[in-house]
Amino acid sequence: MSTPPRPGSIARILEAPARATPDREALVGDGRRFTFAELDHEVARAAGALAALGIGPGDRVAASLPNGPDIVVAFLATMRRGGLWLGIPRPLASPEKAWILADAGAALFLADEAGAAQIAPHRADLPALRHLVEAPGRSDGWAARIRACPPQTDRGPDDPHAAAAIAYTSGTTGRPKGAVHTHHNLLLPGTVQRFTGGTSEDARIGVMLPLTILNLMVLGPLVSLQTGGCCVTIDRSDAPGLAACIEQERVTTFATVP
Repeated sequence: MSTPPRPGSIARILEAPARATPDREALVGDGRRFTFAELDHEVARAAGALAALGIGPGDRVAASLPNGPDIVVAFLATMRRGGLWLGIPRPLASPEKAWILADAGAALFLADEAGAAQIAPHRADLPALRHLVEAPGRSDGWAARIRACPPQTDRGPDDPHAAAAIAYTSGTTGRPKGAVHTHHNLLLPGTVQRFTGGTSEDARIGVMLPLTILNLMVLGPLVSLQTGGCCVTIDRSDAPGLAACIEQERVTTFATVP
């Protein structure tokens, strides 16, 4: 297998595979399937939707979404806009979510219906939060905004040392603290996998642990996109359902807790 050029930033991660293997399956989940070319186009449209919301370089984009294509597309679109990604675990209580949004200065919060309802009463305490958008949402939701916006043709910044995402600590000894990660940090595991042959383009990496955790976004979608494989997003943890998904989608590897 020939090794494609290494992207300088996550914003450019789809450039080489969308050109070299456009019809290869890249992302699966929630009943939807994207080839590399289709995913590249969807991310461009999502970046256009973020632009329409006024999201640009340095803006914090927070998301509290189930595992599926929506959260992966939103993450990659944020990278194309030069923003900083912030995943917020869905099980957190509303005061915990609101505190992290305030501390990070999030400009946009993408959430499922329950998450949006949790944060709505806290809007007065979140002056930096310009938009609260449901995904997929109703007529003004995330999916509708993507459909309504033209794609962003610019693939975005290519600085490997620019800030890309914020991961909050568990806060077991106090308030959680935001740790900033660069594009280089987040791309390094996939780069190692590519050059050591740890993952091949035939791999189908299943992700059933929450993609709101930055580490899972790195070891799932980013590794699979860098190595030319397919990421299978799984939004269930019951044994029968997980086994059925593994069989149906021919998952070759996945990580979970005991």
